[in-house]
Amino acid sequence: MAIAGGTWDYIIVGAGSAGCIVANRLSADPSARVLLFEAGGQANKLKFKVPALGPLTCLGDPEADWNFATEPDRSRGGRTDFWPRGKGLGGSSAINGTVYVRGNRGDYDHWRQLGATGWGYDDLLPFFRRVEKGAEPSGVYERSGAISISEVRGAHPLAKVFLRAMAELGTPNNPAYNGEQQTGAALTHVNQARGWRVSAARAYLDPIRRRPNLKIVTDAVVRRVVMDGVRAVGVEFDQGGETQIARANGEVVLSASSINSPKLLMLSGLGPAEALSAHGIPVIREIRGVGRNLQEHVCAHVVGLVNVRTSNLDVGSLSSLRHAAQFALFGSGAATYVAPAIAFVKTRRELDDPDIQFHFGVYGYEFRPEGVRMLDKPAITLQPNVNRSRSRGHLTLRSSDPHAPPLIQPNMLGDPYDLETLVEGVKYGRRVLRTKAFAPYLVGEYKPGDAVQSDAELAEHVRAAASGVFHPCGTCKMGVDSQAVVDPDLRVVGTERLRVVDSSIIPQIPSGNINAISFVIGEKGAEAILKAARA
Repeated sequence: MAIAGGTWDYIIVGAGSAGCIVANRLSADPSARVLLFEAGGQANKLKFKVPALGPLTCLGDPEADWNFATEPDRSRGGRTDFWPRGKGLGGSSAINGTVYVRGNRGDYDHWRQLGATGWGYDDLLPFFRRVEKGAEPSGVYERSGAISISEVRGAHPLAKVFLRAMAELGTPNNPAYNGEQQTGAALTHVNQARGWRVSAARAYLDPIRRRPNLKIVTDAVVRRVVMDGVRAVGVEFDQGGETQIARANGEVVLSASSINSPKLLMLSGLGPAEALSAHGIPVIREIRGVGRNLQEHVCAHVVGLVNVRTSNLDVGSLSSLRHAAQFALFGSGAATYVAPAIAFVKTRRELDDPDIQFHFGVYGYEFRPEGVRMLDKPAITLQPNVNRSRSRGHLTLRSSDPHAPPLIQPNMLGDPYDLETLVEGVKYGRRVLRTKAFAPYLVGEYKPGDAVQSDAELAEHVRAAASGVFHPCGTCKMGVDSQAVVDPDLRVVGTERLRVVDSSIIPQIPSGNINAISFVIGEKGAEAILKAARA
C-alpha cells in the first residue's frame, strides 16, 4: 500500500484503548483499506510492558505521556493538576495501572435512561465478554476474548489484611466484583497475562500488523478533520516535518481521547461557535456540547503508617532488584500492580449501588512542588473516590495551533454531592485503619491526621487535598439532548461520515476505572460502523 496520505476507506485517529480495537475490527474485511494514526511511537520498551513501570516511569515522560495540565480549579482553592494521557500504541492502556473494572448494572441502565439507546447493561454485557479472556478464579469471564484478565499475582500480605478489615465494616469479600453484584472487596482484577501488561495494542494490533489492508502510522499529529460541508472527507496531519492530507472514501473515526477528540472537533470547525470564532476558526457546524460534560473520579487519600516494609521504601533501592527477580521468574509481586486490592462501598445502606471505590496501595507519598515524593516510612494508602461524580468541568482551545494543549477546567468539586460523598469516603477509610484486622500493623494515621476531626475540618481537608485518578471522560457526550455531541451510534451530530469512538462519549462516568468500558466502546463503535457499511 502507498504510505499516508493516499485514499482510504476508513481513517482512525488515535491508537489507544478504543482505536486499536476499531482498527482490528474494520480491517478484518480484506477489501477495506484502513489507516490508523498515532501521535506517539511504538510503545514497545520494557516500561510499557511491566505494569508497575507504567505509572512509575511513563507518567511525565514525553515519549509516553501527553503531559496535560489543568487550569486553576476554583472548586478546590485554585489547585492545578497534572493530567496524564497515554501517548503511543495502546494509549493509556499502555501506561495505566491495569485495574480492570466493568462498572455495574445501574451505571449503564442509567445511560440508557439518558437516551443512549442500546447502551444498557444487558446490551453491553456481550461486548464485555467479547473483550475479556478470563484467567482468574471468580468465574465471571469467558475465555474467548482478546484481553487477558487475571487476579493480581503475588499481592503484598497487607492486601489481604485490607480485605479482612473491609469485612469487619460490612463490606464483604467479593472476588466476582465484575459480575452481577459489584459491592465488596477483592484482590484486583488486572488486564495482564502472567504478570505482563496486556494493552489494547498488544491484544488487538500485534496479531494483525501484517494485514496488507491496514496501515499504522506513528509519530503523526493530526491537525484537523478535512470537511466538505458537513461531510468528513479526510484528515490533515503532520509527520516528519511535512503536512499532508489523507482522504477517506468511507468514515473518519476520532479515537484520540477525552482530551484530544474534542480538541480535534473544534480545530475542524465543529463546536461552540464562540470558542471557534475566538481563534479565527470558521464554524462549519455549531455543536455546543463539544468540550463540555468533563468528568473525573475525584479522590482523596487516607494514609496510615505501618510496621512492615512497603513499596515506597523500595524505589531505587536494592529491594527493587528482588521485585524484578520475582517478576522475571514468576510474573508476580510488586512489579505487577499499583493497587493490589480494591473495594466498592456503600456509605449509606439505602443506596442501590456503591457510591465509593477504594484503591488500596502498599505505599505512601506526598505531592510536592517538585513532584511526587515517596515517604521515608512504611505506609499504606486507602484512596476513596466518588463513583458517579456529579461535578462537570470543560475544556476548550488554547489557540488554533494543533500542537498546543487545550485549556482544561476540571471543576472537580463543583457539585456539593461530590464533596459530601468524598468526606464520607474518607471517614470510611479512617475506620478501616482502626479495625481489628489492622491493629497489629498500624503505627498511626498520617493523613488526614489526628488534627482533622470534625466534619467541617474534614471538608476543608478534602477541598485542599482532592485530586483526580486519571479517568477524564465525557467531553463528546453521547445522547439525544442539546448537549449531545454524538448519537447512540457515535455519529457526530449534524455531520456525515464522522464518528467519535473513545471515552469522551461517556454521558455519566461509571463506578470504577474506565479502561474496561473504553475497550467496550471500541468494540461497540466498530460494530456500528460495520453495520452502517452493510446497510
